[in-house]
Amino acid sequence: ACTAAARRPRGEVAPAQVVHGGPAQLAVRVFARVIAGLVVLGALILTALFLDTLVALARHFKEPCDEPLRWFLPTVVCIVEPLRYRLARWLERAPSLRQSCRARAAVACSRPLCYLGELAWGLHMVNSCRTCQATNPRLYRSVSRLVLAQAGLVILVCCVLAVAGAGEALAHCYYTTCTARRPRQAVKPENCPV
Repeated sequence: ACTAAARRPRGEVAPAQVVHGGPAQLAVRVFARVIAGLVVLGALILTALFLDTLVALARHFKEPCDEPLRWFLPTVVCIVEPLRYRLARWLERAPSLRQSCRARAAVACSRPLCYLGELAWGLHMVNSCRTCQATNPRLYRSVSRLVLAQAGLVILVCCVLAVAGAGEALAHCYYTTCTARRPRQAVKPENCPV
């Protein structure tokens, strides 16, 4: 019986080697694992900061502050998030919008734009505080850490997307130039070892 290696002309790369081998595939797998680790770490950090802000809000809600920092988290959780979710669901379900490429782009951009608006509002509130550092330091520190962590996450996501785009372009270049496969040649059964 002929084996697959015996039937393959000399110099041709096996399909399994093209799909699972090579430095570009290794780089993609390593990059995916690093990104997955960063996502898990970021989610844990944001969850811890969110819980810390909730505790600070519960304990120091009545203390004075020149900016309404005490309303940042309740507004985000009770108003902004449900509105963002409902807007996205409405855009996804509208039959006239499902067929339009522009509408699909609007749906794809609605959530990140809401998130960036929420983040800009939080950064503005933290930067506009003049007396909160002295009159309500625990709430100020908690909200500022949460907002700065969210800003760091946005920067990290932008960097990851840039690297992923560059990596995809490099991988495409590598596979179109370096591993261009020749068309398969027919191998006669008499060339196979018995």
